[in-house]
Amino acid sequence: MILPELTSITPSYIIVIEMSAHNLEGPLTTDSLGTKGLPFVPGSLHLTTSKHTGRYDATATVEPENMRIEPGMFVSTKEPVPNYLPPQWSAHVHPEGQLYFYRHAELRVVTEAYIYAPQIMEKVIHWVREIEALLLRKQVVLSDDIELFLQIDDNDCAYYFIDHLSHTEFWLDAADTETLCLLPAVTPSHLRLALQELYWIHVEYFPMHTKGLAPSVIEELITIFSHALADHMTSRTSTFPYAESDCAKFLKLLRGSRSQVRDGHTICVIARLWHLITIDSQRTTGNNTPASLETKPFWLIPPKRAVGFKP
Repeated sequence: MILPELTSITPSYIIVIEMSAHNLEGPLTTDSLGTKGLPFVPGSLHLTTSKHTGRYDATATVEPENMRIEPGMFVSTKEPVPNYLPPQWSAHVHPEGQLYFYRHAELRVVTEAYIYAPQIMEKVIHWVREIEALLLRKQVVLSDDIELFLQIDDNDCAYYFIDHLSHTEFWLDAADTETLCLLPAVTPSHLRLALQELYWIHVEYFPMHTKGLAPSVIEELITIFSHALADHMTSRTSTFPYAESDCAKFLKLLRGSRSQVRDGHTICVIARLWHLITIDSQRTTGNNTPASLETKPFWLIPPKRAVGFKP
């Protein structure tokens, strides 16, 4: 199926691409509207970013209630009834408790859509096929280091891609920073920092299925915080966002994480720190004036301050 060109740019961060009413293998059906057998009529495919998925916007709550405890409930010899997923899909739980799903296939997919529900799974499958068709039409070849994120919103779908090698986020159509609700950039390298921030947000949100981090990712963070600690000790005007004591704590945490680069909890923490570092890098890199206007030489700092004691 040939997909039409980009049709419009909305005033917000969404770019709309009108899609066909059927998937590549015929119509899907869903009872999501309350009537079984109605054909699933797809809406639009949108560009989004990892900043704008509404991860922490949910306000739904549950009420505890008295429950019956069956004999031998949860004992190790009694197998629980599993929830079944299609082949290549797996369920993962973020350290903060958020459930998400990962598809390990030629096109790797991450989504928070609750695909245990058949009607939601149908929508996800449809939009995966639509994006696969878009990739074919644009003759885009993806490596194994690239993931697609899908967000299902009724019959619409929002997406972005991330690249684990370049540590950036990208899309299949051009968009400007204003359209994506990103801050203006000064240079291409400054813009790259913004896309790297989006990448690390994604990894922070979806850390449990990854193959692990390269040791260099942690080592570079250690050098950044080591420099920041030394900067605090030798300058009264450090531009680093964390205090001297915080830098020391982060260094201890990072050094203890070197042997746990495949653990999802560690990956989440490292990604969050990189997310914060890229925010600060955008601030300092985007400043037209020197990052530190009044750096004091070491020998002008009182001795107690220089060795880390309070004056």
